[in-house]
Amino acid sequence: MKGKTLTQESSLSYPAFREVLPASVNDMKNSLSLVLQTLDLIQEDATNGIDLNALAMVQYEATRMQNTLTELQNFYLFERDLLTIQMNESYVVDIVEEQVAANATLWKTKNIQVDVAGDEDLCAYIDASLVSSVINIGLVNASRYTRDRVNVQVEQVEGSVLIAIDDNGDGYPDFILEKFSNLLAGDQASETSAQALAWYYCNAIMEIHKNHDLKGRIDLSNSSSLEGGRFEIYLP
Repeated sequence: MKGKTLTQESSLSYPAFREVLPASVNDMKNSLSLVLQTLDLIQEDATNGIDLNALAMVQYEATRMQNTLTELQNFYLFERDLLTIQMNESYVVDIVEEQVAANATLWKTKNIQVDVAGDEDLCAYIDASLVSSVINIGLVNASRYTRDRVNVQVEQVEGSVLIAIDDNGDGYPDFILEKFSNLLAGDQASETSAQALAWYYCNAIMEIHKNHDLKGRIDLSNSSSLEGGRFEIYLP
C-alpha cells in the first residue's frame, strides 16, 4: 500500500515552501542578531576569562551565517522579481565606515587593524542597503584571510567609484582566482559552496546598478596594497 504524504493525510491547508522560506530566513537572521549582540556583551567583559580566539571564531562564523541568510533571502526575492530596490545618491565612504563599525567586535577579537581612506564627498547612485551587504561580505571575507590588517580605499576610477578591500594575508591561490573567474563567466555547475553563493550574490547585486554604459561589477585578485588579497567593488 502506498503511503500518503502529510498534506494528503491532513485536512489543513499547508503553505507552499516558497511562502515559508522568506519568513523562516528572516526569523533565523533575527536569532543570529541576538547571538551576535550577546557575543558583543561577552567581549566587552574582559574579566570573564573567555578564550578570545574561540570567541573570534564564533563571531566570524555567526556573521558569515547571517550574510549567507541575507544572500538566500535576497536571491529568493530577486528570482521572483520581488526584491525592493531603492536607488538614492549616497556617500560611499559613510557606507563603508558603517559596515566597518558594524563588525567592530570581530576586528577586536581577532586583533585586526582596519583603516578606511578616500574622498568623503564621493557619491554614487545606489541601493545603499544592498551595496552595504556586499561590502560586509568583503570585509568578513578579509577578516578570515588577513594576518592583522585590512585597508579599505574608496576612489574614482574611470567613471566608477571603486571600493577596494585589501588584506595582508597570503593572497588567494590560483585555483580560487580561476574558480572566481569561471563563476562570473557563467560556469555555475562546477561550484555550489557558500563561497560561490557569496560571489553570485555580490555579482548579481552589482549588475543591478547601471549608469549609461557602465555596470557595477566585482573583482578578486592578489593586487592588494598590503601584499595579500584584494576584493574590488565597482559602483557605476
